[in-house]
Amino acid sequence: MLLPLISMTAIGWIRWFCILVVLFQSIAAAAFTYAISSSDTALDRVLRYDVAWSGAGGRLEMARLQKDVARFALTGDPADAKQARLSYQILLGRMRTWNAGAFHKLLDTSPRLRALFDELFLKIEALENDLNILENLEPEALKVVLADLGSASEPLSRIGTSAYSTSLTQAESIRDTLRERQFIQHVLIAGLFVTGIALLVLTTIQNRSLTRANQRLRDNGERFAFLASHDGLTDLPNRTAFDLALNASLERLHSDDVRIAVLAIDLDGFKAINDTLGHGSGDALLISVANRLSAEVSSWNPRNVVARFGGDEFMVLLHLSGNEDQVVARANQLRQSLRVPHTVPAGTVIIDASMGWSLSGKNDDENTRLQLNADLALNQAKLSGRGSIVAFGPEMRAIITHRNQIDADLSEAIKTGGIVPFYQLQVELGTGRIIGVEALARWRRATGEWISPGEFIPIAESTGQIVEIGRLMLEAACRDARSFPLNVPVSVNISVVQLMRDDIVSVVSDLLAATGLPSHRLRLEVTESAVMADVERALEALSRLKALGVSISLDDFGTGYSSLAYLRSFAWDELKIDRSFVQGIGNDPHSLAIVKTVVALACELEISVVAEGIESHPQHQLLHEAGCMIGQGYLYSKPVPLAELDAAFGRLVSRIAGWRASNGHRQGAALRCLR
Repeated sequence: MLLPLISMTAIGWIRWFCILVVLFQSIAAAAFTYAISSSDTALDRVLRYDVAWSGAGGRLEMARLQKDVARFALTGDPADAKQARLSYQILLGRMRTWNAGAFHKLLDTSPRLRALFDELFLKIEALENDLNILENLEPEALKVVLADLGSASEPLSRIGTSAYSTSLTQAESIRDTLRERQFIQHVLIAGLFVTGIALLVLTTIQNRSLTRANQRLRDNGERFAFLASHDGLTDLPNRTAFDLALNASLERLHSDDVRIAVLAIDLDGFKAINDTLGHGSGDALLISVANRLSAEVSSWNPRNVVARFGGDEFMVLLHLSGNEDQVVARANQLRQSLRVPHTVPAGTVIIDASMGWSLSGKNDDENTRLQLNADLALNQAKLSGRGSIVAFGPEMRAIITHRNQIDADLSEAIKTGGIVPFYQLQVELGTGRIIGVEALARWRRATGEWISPGEFIPIAESTGQIVEIGRLMLEAACRDARSFPLNVPVSVNISVVQLMRDDIVSVVSDLLAATGLPSHRLRLEVTESAVMADVERALEALSRLKALGVSISLDDFGTGYSSLAYLRSFAWDELKIDRSFVQGIGNDPHSLAIVKTVVALACELEISVVAEGIESHPQHQLLHEAGCMIGQGYLYSKPVPLAELDAAFGRLVSRIAGWRASNGHRQGAALRCLR
């Protein structure tokens, strides 16, 4: 009885064992299937893990839009306006992307984020009309657009930061899920090993897949974290990372017993290299510059930081033990390092850099403005010429304040007619005959103070207001010229911003028609620098203007980049010798030789020559003997308003008659060009 009982018990145990094995295998199969499914889901989540990247992209696109609109406000270039519109459409597309998919779900998890996004989206959509007519906006309207973009930047940054934080949390959750499933897989492998090698192979394959997915997740997380704080082209820290490093250094400033300096660096002539050699070579140059700056700066102190803020602008944070002399020495070392030729796809390039710097001191409030101060010094360095290194000085803030006041007053002066043309006579050197006048912009503020054109014209060019000033000068000159004595022609300067506008020809044509001035009595003056901005486009515009019947004059001849090339490529009516050559003609044989060469060349090309800035009889005589045909300067007449132009004509005619009759041959030799 005992054996059958044992047998039955054994069979029962075997039966139960078999049932348990089958049940275990079923559970194991189900568990295995579940593990595979959840792993696939986690892997899919990994592959769709783009919320952080999308958030970072939104912030970068907002910064790019702000930069493009600010650049247009500075240059008035239609190409910059077009780029601003493109950046706006990219940003708008990003906002619509945020309102769908994973990012939409993220926003819906927080009523605060959803409200913040809805308000932000309305703000950005509201800018569309202004950006579509960016070229026609008044400066004040442009400032409003920039202010609106600035106010939208902060909530956008908050949303992007929240997306980044949420994505990191999700990434950790995904990672934990994968680890859990991986543990289950290992347990199943151990339990099912006896059931067959096939199961082991499948489990091994699955394990490898999970490992690769986990590695991809780690790699993606590290890359997202890197991109959030580094420049995508050069791998240098970006503005955000630099600000963090600067703030950290400022907090340790007094305890570390060191001084910190901030250097703002701008590459001289980078735009020309980028435009002529192509963006590939431009990018290669930026990478080469970044590598050199990093190598040089880190060799001085591992805590030093080099960042790229965008374009060709770099910022350097230095930790120093010395004073201002050490900063200057370091800046010169960096400049010399950058001047060593760089190899790019298009060949070898030599680049120089302008730098502005600011050094920490005992004033904590001033130390918090080191970066701003370095930027102000860089602006001054650019004005000082290529390769300049300029230290920040308190007076620079006063200069900026004064410039801003001039900018604000200039807008009002344009609206109220405060900027008017003054006219300066042009004389035929050989006969003394008055043959033309030049219209020159003059501004007298409401306080009675006269503002030099050398001060307000550059500001107008940088803000785009030069377009309106140029149109007003052109309209007034065409209208006033109808009442000029002797029906002499009038010369009007046009700026590079005007020349590059698509409507320059129609504007001139319409003003001639509106004022009734014959086209042959209008002469437009352009500088070589204006043509240099975009040679092909500039010469095409000048050809269309010349087809209207107006004359074209090349102003400040000899001070530009490649004067002879321009003489060959366009049928100029007149060359104006720059006053710098005229002023030195009496005591500098090189200036006289240059004038004679220009006159001879112009004669061969049948182009008339005007000498500017004639202030003395000896200059008059030497220019006439050199073959120059026309003169202009204070010797004949200072610039006068229209109301005084008739009197200026009369005074010059009387003076010419007096010069001819006085002092016989001795003085007459100095004035024989007037006979």
